Parts: sequence; C-alpha cells; structure tokens
Amino acid sequence: MVRVVYREPQQPVPAAPVEAEIADDHTLVREGVGAFLKIFDDIKLRDDAAVQLTPQEPPDIVLINADEFQQRIAEHEAKWQRSKRIRELFGRTSG
Repeated sequence: MVRVVYREPQQPVPAAPVEAEIADDHTLVREGVGAFLKIFDDIKLRDDAAVQLTPQEPPDIVLINADEFQQRIAEHEAKWQRSKRIRELFGRTSG
C-alpha cells in the first residue's frame, strides 16, 4: 500500500492494491547468484592485482646546465655507436 502525505491536512486517498508475485524459479535465482559471484570475483581479482603491484618511488628530478646536458648527449651517442658497431660485427660473423 502507498500513502500520500500532504502538508495541509486532507483526507488520505487510499491507493489501489498492487498485485505482486513471488518468483520461485530456481533458474532466475541461479542467474542472480551467478551474476553476483562474477562481480564478486572481478572485485577480488582487481584487488589481488592491486596488491601484487609494487609501489614505485617517484623519479628523481635533476637540474643540469646546458654543458652537462650536451656532455650526456655525447656519451649516449658514443654508447649507441659502439653498440651499433658491435651488432654489425656480430651480424657479419653469424650471417
């Protein structure tokens, strides 16, 4: 039953009864339980994955001047050229 309450005192209007049926279908119950368990499993998998992640430290921010930057670029370029040359040498010997 539903009852409407007005601010001003008025006579209550009776609501029409609503017919309700109780579903006694085991298939519906199984589907509902299955859906609940799937959501529960998804939440558990998400939480387990979050626990397995290792927290990372934020990266260090280093301020350098232009000369040091150019020096680091030159070192990186030299390492890259060395590794490229080694790859070429191994490519010639193995192929």
